[in-house]
Amino acid sequence: MVYISGFSSISPFGIGIEKLIGRMQKDSTASSKNRLPNQLVYSHIKGLNRLPKVSRYGCIAVSEALRFAGYKWSSEKDSRVGVVVSNNYGSLEAIQDMFEECDKYGPTKVNPSIFPGTVLNVVGGHISIVFKFNGPNITLSEGIDSGFKSLLYAYDLIQQGKAENVLVCDLNIFPPPKYKSEVEDFLPDFECVGALLLEKTPKNKKHSLHLSINPANKEGGPLEMSRNVIREMIIKSFTLLKDDRNSNDTIYTHAIGHGEYCINISRVSE
Repeated sequence: MVYISGFSSISPFGIGIEKLIGRMQKDSTASSKNRLPNQLVYSHIKGLNRLPKVSRYGCIAVSEALRFAGYKWSSEKDSRVGVVVSNNYGSLEAIQDMFEECDKYGPTKVNPSIFPGTVLNVVGGHISIVFKFNGPNITLSEGIDSGFKSLLYAYDLIQQGKAENVLVCDLNIFPPPKYKSEVEDFLPDFECVGALLLEKTPKNKKHSLHLSINPANKEGGPLEMSRNVIREMIIKSFTLLKDDRNSNDTIYTHAIGHGEYCINISRVSE
């Protein structure tokens, strides 16, 4: 079995799920101009400002998910914990900056501190370094399906016994403005970074949720498919834990090459 033990969200409205939910309840059509701040004040990770901006987002989201779960990470490497990151456009700003510096000053005078941010899997690498997670480390970049595929990958890692715990980090970062129009139809309504902690054996089942992912049953007719899977899961998970009127919730999604799936989240029965 797989459990959701922790989750978090960073949005233009602040760090925390409550701020995300509060804003969406007030304005469900948040403008696509809403972007994450360049600087985030966060005291729980030392040396954060030395990392590329996109890595700072990922590390803060993961840290908050771990804190929510009451998970204590140690200074020793832990091969039981894996990391799966979905990152579509998070590296494009650094790539653009590097290209512009190269064009202006020449290839031998580019600021070397820009380079790490140009690498697609830099976020997964920095999460592993900061938290000493030494298990499988995977970065997926498959457009609009990246969020769900990262979740499915993490789920399978636990189901197949390749990891006991997996952090899923979903980076919904807009590309630089000059490239944004090319992918406008595939972007979420606002930037958001979400993180989920999946565990095989949660330390506190009372504050965890059971997760199951299966091919969708179409017998009931056409299904309403979600594209912001990780964000929706975080909101539904938080709501289930805080409101005992419902014991489970469901999300349907579709991914190219995988078909239609049903994601079920349910409160763990005593």
